[in-house]
Amino acid sequence: MSFILATLALLSPLSSRDPNWYRIAGDDDLILYVEASSIVTEGDSKTALTLSAYAQPNSSGAYFTAVTVGYDCAGGRYRNLDFAYLDANGKVIRTEESQAGPQYRTPQAGSYNDQLMRFVCYRTGGSRIDNPLEDAEGYFTH
Repeated sequence: MSFILATLALLSPLSSRDPNWYRIAGDDDLILYVEASSIVTEGDSKTALTLSAYAQPNSSGAYFTAVTVGYDCAGGRYRNLDFAYLDANGKVIRTEESQAGPQYRTPQAGSYNDQLMRFVCYRTGGSRIDNPLEDAEGYFTH
């Protein structure tokens, strides 16, 4: 859980690090982001912080869900490691480890998870943005 909590500090406007956020995909209900400086590489595996923004709060009352995701780039698979649910201001409501355990999944071609994997593993796609909280607010109000 320490990876996600440490990286969530990148959402804070008071953070001394310069966050490196990218909008990867989105529609009228959901936008997906990756914080590029959170990407850690170990061989063919990578770990990254992703952020999902919702137009309406999800069932847990969160407007954002930060997920630490592990990617097996060579195998074309990913697994969710832990979650943090955030309110509309980016404050943590609660955190939890993935209930799926260490199981990897293969994303469907062209899916949002596939787009996230391609960005994290190969740096393809995505649009650089300054702040995902502000970006999501502007995105959903148009």
